[in-house]
Amino acid sequence: MSRKKVLDEKTTSNPVRRNPFAGYKSEQEQQERQLQVRENVAITKWINLFNSLTPIEINVDEVYSPIMSCGMDIDEKQTYQSFLVHIQYAGKAPSSKEIEEFSIMVPGLDQTKPYFKKMVGLYLSALIETSKDNEFVIHITDEPPLHLCFRNRKEVTVYGDLWNVGIEMTTGRIIVTGNVEYIGEYISGGEIHVNGTLNNVPKKEKNEEFPTYRGGKVYVNGELVFDGDSK
Repeated sequence: MSRKKVLDEKTTSNPVRRNPFAGYKSEQEQQERQLQVRENVAITKWINLFNSLTPIEINVDEVYSPIMSCGMDIDEKQTYQSFLVHIQYAGKAPSSKEIEEFSIMVPGLDQTKPYFKKMVGLYLSALIETSKDNEFVIHITDEPPLHLCFRNRKEVTVYGDLWNVGIEMTTGRIIVTGNVEYIGEYISGGEIHVNGTLNNVPKKEKNEEFPTYRGGKVYVNGELVFDGDSK
């Protein structure tokens, strides 16, 4: 028998066995894919909800009677409360991962929306408040939102520059890796860490019935620059 015939017979009698599961992904890969799909669906839900929301306006002239006319503006407190209600009725609370992904996708939202920057800041604040998680990461990849971490009570790390942060913050901690123009008014507790430049350092007001800064601590590059809790 020739060598070629022997090889042919061996090849025929011992065919290469194929893995019947070769075309299928591992269980772990399938679980990761399913998780990614669920996250994408959830992020789309939060984007759609944001697009459907409208701000609550206030006539600044009627409330504050300024010397210079300011006209209409967004009512931060009422708008924030409205966002909380809508998010709670939307179903499952947002996760910290979903909120982080939403922050990355902000530049793709409709920026012609009235009070867009304030709407984004207040909406992110409301998402954080309604979440069951306690630690969050926010990315500022375009124009910074306004009023981020409004009435904050949790641990939030922000990557990017901000105009203001932490209005009416009561507890928790905010870490900003970037520059900040103003610390939010009426902070009463918690800590704000600015790893960058803080252009307007808050000052403790004495003998003020309604002080702008009522408590909390502010650090700039590790140095304590404001201690509202001290006597």
